[in-house]
Amino acid sequence: MKERFDIARLAQDVRHKRGERGLREVADEIGVAFKTVQRIEAGYLPHVDTLTLFTAWLNKNAADYFIVDDSDHSQVAVQLRAMKKMSTETAAAFMDVIRAIYSDILTTSEEETA
Repeated sequence: MKERFDIARLAQDVRHKRGERGLREVADEIGVAFKTVQRIEAGYLPHVDTLTLFTAWLNKNAADYFIVDDSDHSQVAVQLRAMKKMSTETAAAFMDVIRAIYSDILTTSEEETA
């Protein structure tokens, strides 16, 4: 099992909270350069100190953005979260369905081989 950082989700959360406000306004609020906000929204991985500033601004914990890769469907979660027009809640609902299907397939396969 390995962990990786979900930059797509961070980018989506930043874009969502920023809304229609300008990059400079949000950057000043966070305490970073506007180019840093632009890079995060484009999917660039931040330095730890920058991540701390962004997660504080989002009222989140940095641990919320780490994914444990323990199955083949983890990449689906990343892609769903990266979709700009899909809310985090909708992506989570899709993942619940995918996990249920995956679990059912595994159970059925185990029963067939027994």
